[in-house]
Amino acid sequence: MDQQKDLSSASVRDQDAMASTGEPLLHILRDVYSSEILHPVMPYDPDALVSARRVALMKGGRPEEMRRLCATWWSDKSPKEEAAGLEHKIEELFWTTTLLSGSGKRGRKPRLDFFLMHALSAILFISPLLKIISNDASKVRLVKAFLPVTLMFVLVRGRPRIGSGLAVSFTATPRPPGVSDPTLTPGQGTIGDPNQSYNPCFQILLSVIHAPDPHTLKVIRSLYYAAQHYGHRVVSWTRGDGTKPFPGSPRWMARCLSELLVL
Repeated sequence: MDQQKDLSSASVRDQDAMASTGEPLLHILRDVYSSEILHPVMPYDPDALVSARRVALMKGGRPEEMRRLCATWWSDKSPKEEAAGLEHKIEELFWTTTLLSGSGKRGRKPRLDFFLMHALSAILFISPLLKIISNDASKVRLVKAFLPVTLMFVLVRGRPRIGSGLAVSFTATPRPPGVSDPTLTPGQGTIGDPNQSYNPCFQILLSVIHAPDPHTLKVIRSLYYAAQHYGHRVVSWTRGDGTKPFPGSPRWMARCLSELLVL
C-alpha cells in the first residue's frame, strides 16, 4: 500500500514537472508524423547516400517546421530553470530513441536502424557532459541541439512510425538466443514464477561482449543504462485533452526495451 502511494506521489510530481517544461517529446513525434510539411523526400532513391538525402531534406520548409516543433519542447524559462529539468529531457530522449531505433512491422524479424541507433547510443553521454559544463545556458544548448538532429534522421530514414500495438505485444521476459525457457515447473505454494522474475540482462551482457559488430555493444550499453534508470517508470506522458500518441503507461515501453535487448 505504501509502495502504491509512493508511486502515485511520484506520478504527481512527474506530471507537475512536465507541465512546466514544454510539450512531451512523444507528442512532438506525433506532430512530426501528422505534418504535411515533414513528409519524406519522394521519389525514393535506394542508391542515394545519406549526405544526399540530408541535402534534399533541407528544402520545402522542412528546416523551419522542425525548428518550430523542437521549440515546443521547451518553455520560456531562465537558463537556470531550464537546466533543472534536463534530466527529464534526457529520459524522454532515451524512451523515444529506443522506440524509434527498434521500429518494425508485424510478421517481420526485429531490426535496429543503423542511423537512429546512433541517436540512442549518443544519449548515454549527455549526462556526463552536463556534469562538467558549469554554465547553465551551455547545458541547455547542448540538449537543445540533440533533438533537431534526431528528427532530421527520422525524416532521412523515411519517417518510420512506432507501432504501439506491436510494442505492447512483446514479451516482458525475453530470452537471448541460445537461452531456453525454464524447465522447472513451480511447485504448489512456491513463491514466485521463473517466467515472471527472469532478468534477461545478465545473459545479454555476457553474450554482447563478444559481438562482432561494436555497434551492437553500444546499443546494449545504452539500453542497459536506460533499463536501470527508467525501467520502473509508471507515469503517462500526456497533455491537454488527454489524447495519447501511444498507449498509457511507459511500463509498456519497457517491453519494447526488453525485446530490443535480445537482438
